[in-house]
Amino acid sequence: MKIDPHKHKERYLGWKERTEKGIPEISKENSEIIKKFINDMELGLNVSVKSKKGSRSYIRLNTLRDKMMFFARTLKTKYNLNCVTETNEEQIHSLFLDMRNGVIKRQNGTNYLSPSYYVKAFKSFWHWYMQIKRKLGMEIADITIYLDTRQEKPNWVYLTEEQIKKLCDNSKF
Repeated sequence: MKIDPHKHKERYLGWKERTEKGIPEISKENSEIIKKFINDMELGLNVSVKSKKGSRSYIRLNTLRDKMMFFARTLKTKYNLNCVTETNEEQIHSLFLDMRNGVIKRQNGTNYLSPSYYVKAFKSFWHWYMQIKRKLGMEIADITIYLDTRQEKPNWVYLTEEQIKKLCDNSKF
């Protein structure tokens, strides 16, 4: 049995219970598609053939939920779209470019350090959406092919020669 010190399972199940009739902060269309996406990820349905099979962890479900709600709110304010699925390639590229360049900021006013995580979450959603539409006989274009998923290298922390000597002297063999 895994220990969940951050209560990811409780957070997810609480959110699921609170939003049975819809997610209050976003449109009805977005609410329905996000809940269906998250529910499929919970069950492990319609995942990519390249991905690991089975249900997603509660940490992943919470992350996907938060990012999808961010997309719904941002696309509504930036492009007046009622549903995430109405977006096109140009709009989604512009959104991620604005995140990378600091035009769109986090809630605390700072720049996004790794917009690539948001890109990966959106790609996951879009490929899921393509797959469920394919099952219904509709072909949806992949607008995520050229999205930028590169990550900036983290700042390296250097140790001085004296710090290395002190570390070596105090380490146990």
